[in-house]
Amino acid sequence: MTTLGYGDISPTAPIAEVWAILEAIVGQNYLVVLISGLVGKYISDKSARKKM
Repeated sequence: MTTLGYGDISPTAPIAEVWAILEAIVGQNYLVVLISGLVGKYISDKSARKKM
């Protein structure tokens, strides 16, 4: 679920509704990929330091 805090403003045209839905889905997935990449890099660096 995503929100901008403007409950009284919502898309009315069908294409705008589709665009808003796609943007919400892509935005959530982008955040997941970004965080998982950062966590993966942290774990990789930590294990590389342990081997030294």
